Order: sequence, then C-alpha cells, then structure tokens
Amino acid sequence: MSVTANSTVGAYTVVASVGGVATTADFPLTNSVGAAASITADSGSPQDAVISTAFTNPLVVTVRDSGNNPVPNETVTFTAPSTKSA
Repeated sequence: MSVTANSTVGAYTVVASVGGVATTADFPLTNSVGAAASITADSGSPQDAVISTAFTNPLVVTVRDSGNNPVPNETVTFTAPSTKSA
C-alpha cells in the first residue's frame, strides 16, 4: 500500500490488522515541515522613530509551508529602502 503524508506536521502510527489475528503491524511515520511557501508580518508595524534611533518594537514575521505549518529556523532578511519613497 502506498501512503501519502497529509499537511499536518507530526508523528503518527498507521496500524495494519487482519480480522481474527490478535497482533497488528505498526508503521510509525512522521510528517516533516515543508519548504517555505509564504511569509506574513505578525507585529512591529506601523511604528515611528526619531532618525538615528531604534524603533521600539521588533519586526516579527511567520514563515509557513504550503500546508500552512510554521517553518522553524528559516533565515529571514529585512531590507530597508535607501531613500524614502514618494
């Protein structure tokens, strides 16, 4: 039998059984998080700060895979514009 992982990250066990047989065959399986597919801003915006001073709140994002699971340890690059846009 071919088994396909669903979109839920985590471990589970598939159990095979036969009627009239007391024992089962267990298949421990794990769904791993997929590759980054989206990024959303969670907090830190909007903010104001005086020039050359730090903004009060950190910029926080969440990276998710195609199954909407959070992707841990993904490198996120924040890039500020070099000039103010019009």
